[in-house]
Amino acid sequence: MTDELTCGFSIRFGAWRTAAAASVAACFFFLSGLAPPAAAQDRPLKLLLDTTAVWDANVFRVPESNTDPQFVARGLTGRSDRIATTHFGLRVDKAYAQQRVTFEAGQSATRYDKFVFLDGNAFKYQGAWQWHLTPRISGTLSAGRSESLIAFDDTQALVRNVRVSTNRGLTVDAWLFGGWHLLGGVSESVS
Repeated sequence: MTDELTCGFSIRFGAWRTAAAASVAACFFFLSGLAPPAAAQDRPLKLLLDTTAVWDANVFRVPESNTDPQFVARGLTGRSDRIATTHFGLRVDKAYAQQRVTFEAGQSATRYDKFVFLDGNAFKYQGAWQWHLTPRISGTLSAGRSESLIAFDDTQALVRNVRVSTNRGLTVDAWLFGGWHLLGGVSESVS
């Protein structure tokens, strides 16, 4: 499947150097003391930005003795590549009286220097409502979705293989008397 999911955000790196420069700049920013102190970080709304650059000596996990015909057919030599991943997202964590709402959503862009047919975007979200009907009856309603590229050591195939997982759940906790609680829940997980 070669469809790409975009949700208002897309990044295309010209080279891995852009991601490496962004990582160095982010480290400098936080280590220089320009970042807000930890006490100021308990805001209900946060923007997230994370970038990594790695070099993989054997992307497809093929034996050193094999000369893979798929590499030659695509005009690629070697087994190594530089991979840059950037994640941009938003996190909300807000309490209202006895209720609490948490939500995090983000878009990740993964770019390969040489094996560009593996490039991809992944959208992810996770949210929960921790509710209280009364001080004795509470629970959580949650939902989440994530996308990830399955590692080549697991598939033994030289194509992109994406895993999409969705989770939904509802729990209830009723405090009956003394230390006795009645717990219940239902969940659904699809992969």
